Amino acid sequence: MRFLILTIVVILGAVYLGLEIEKYPGHVMIQIDDVKTINAPIGLTLGALLAGFIIFYIGVRLLITTIRSPKTIRQYTSNRREKIANNALNQGFLQLAQGHWKPAQKLLSKAMKHKKTAALSYLGTARAAQELGNTKVRDKCLKLAENTTATSDISAEITAAQLLITDRKLDQAANKLQQLLRKDPKNTLILAELKDCYIKSQSWEDLAEIIHDLQEYKVLTSTETLALARSTFAHVLGKASQTGEDSRALDDAWGLVPSEMRRDKQILSLYIRYLLENGEGSRPENILRNKIKQAWDDNLVHLYGLVDSGTPAPQLATAERWLKRRPDNAILLLTLGRLALRNHLWSKARSYLEKSVDLDPRPETYMLLGKLLEQTGENVIAGECFREGLNITVRDDLKLERTPIELIKNRQSSALSITPTTALGPVAT
Repeated sequence: MRFLILTIVVILGAVYLGLEIEKYPGHVMIQIDDVKTINAPIGLTLGALLAGFIIFYIGVRLLITTIRSPKTIRQYTSNRREKIANNALNQGFLQLAQGHWKPAQKLLSKAMKHKKTAALSYLGTARAAQELGNTKVRDKCLKLAENTTATSDISAEITAAQLLITDRKLDQAANKLQQLLRKDPKNTLILAELKDCYIKSQSWEDLAEIIHDLQEYKVLTSTETLALARSTFAHVLGKASQTGEDSRALDDAWGLVPSEMRRDKQILSLYIRYLLENGEGSRPENILRNKIKQAWDDNLVHLYGLVDSGTPAPQLATAERWLKRRPDNAILLLTLGRLALRNHLWSKARSYLEKSVDLDPRPETYMLLGKLLEQTGENVIAGECFREGLNITVRDDLKLERTPIELIKNRQSSALSITPTTALGPVAT
């Protein structure tokens, strides 16, 4: 726009100047050394000056272009090579994404020739070489990528760790990722890769150390973190429970569990069970009594009945105090029946177990009641209890074995008042 306005102004000025010269014609006199004098019309003189300026400008431009031509040619060649390298890089990664390893490696090797695409081409070629089983090319390309200034400090090393994981060299991969995490503790990609590496190598203690970071830096959601924490600490406790002949290793493992996870009912129940397997009695009873006092939980109450504290009478008295507030809790009644059996209080045990069966018939309760009746000589009734317990177990198993099609049939037949069927045949109603 400015150039257009300037051009119009110049043209108008030239026209105006021409008209003025036409009105008042004159001459220009040029004297050279008092000897020679040149007279020329003013219009001709101005035209000559303009022509001379144009010739001078064109000459200067040609000279500058000639001087700059080698640099221009080099720039053109460089741009062309960069374009070719970018195209090769893009096509190479497309082939890589489709699993065409050899074409990808061939295309990416072309991209190595330009410094701006060299780093990414090294990493892509390393991945293709990994899939082709060429570890020498892979290692060479990773080394070149690490030495390329265009590569970020950790991208090549992250790729190297990923390839090591793929190659099942989990210890080497973990060591590399741990070093990278020290350099960049908030890097979510490193944390995610390290998590997967620990899971594959079953390094549960190491995984436990980064669970907090996985949630803090949004690698996992709260729900995913809880599920991973439960699985991780379950493995940690399970491994410790099999170490040694006492519970010292188990207690050390429990010390690794964060305080918020110690309050998790699943982890706490697992810890108690492992303590029982290691011959502990009084300590689990104390832990469960205090936890149940703080917050009622049927699973912990059920577990309380499995604990043999060595002092069954006080244990039964504790559970009976709970009955005042929860007289119709089937799980508590089952626990009371079990504790009464441990105290050889047959009548009380029978009363608790029968009431528990009335409220919630469970195979476990029927089995305990059947054993009690056997001890008291009531074999016929004991047999009925065993059969009832077995029937409940079988019915539960059959429900689990039903296929989706059969479940649909059951819904339809239920609406038509037809006897439902299962995978194993008709069920008596």
